[in-house]
Amino acid sequence: MQSVKVNPETKFREENEVGIIYFRNKIFRINNVGLFIWKFLIQHGEFYERGLENVVSLKYDVLVDTIRGDVRKFIADMKAKELLREV
Repeated sequence: MQSVKVNPETKFREENEVGIIYFRNKIFRINNVGLFIWKFLIQHGEFYERGLENVVSLKYDVLVDTIRGDVRKFIADMKAKELLREV
């Protein structure tokens, strides 16, 4: 599995437990779980995708098997929009 990091060209703010990301004159909104992942990546710089699954699992007290698909989808969507980069 690859490590991912936030694209440094993005701008970010938090508003009412929603993340708002600005990139190339577009606005993207992320829910509270996406917000947690985004802030975690900002704080840690880069992280393995599998490790993010474990972190989210611990944060929300959910089995990794339950959260895995959602975390992978979020990461894939963010990479497709070039908001996250593989390291």
